[in-house]
Amino acid sequence: MHQEALRQADRFIEKVGQYPDEDGRLQVSIMDYLRFQSEFVTKDYILTADILARLGDRGFGDLSEQRVRSSGIAKLRDADVIITSTSKGYKIPQTRADINDFMEMASGVLVPLLERVK
Repeated sequence: MHQEALRQADRFIEKVGQYPDEDGRLQVSIMDYLRFQSEFVTKDYILTADILARLGDRGFGDLSEQRVRSSGIAKLRDADVIITSTSKGYKIPQTRADINDFMEMASGVLVPLLERVK
């Protein structure tokens, strides 16, 4: 699981290339940070505040959590990068349990929304 998620991250970084646009640069910076944390530092989820601090260190000005989510994490997922999340933060999944946690969180949001639409 973990190795495939890392391969997907590497494919994304390779595809974006050396000279990404502003959103691409944001996505690559997020991906680099999550990848490094996953491979070398922690198995825990990374808080959005920690991601924002890291992005600030990399020269991104005043970013909102919403921009990190919509222009960063969401676009990475759209590009087939595997990122899980819970209320604890984001991570590159390392185990099946990480995927299960994400699916449980997602169904807790989606099912009530679908019930409202019905």
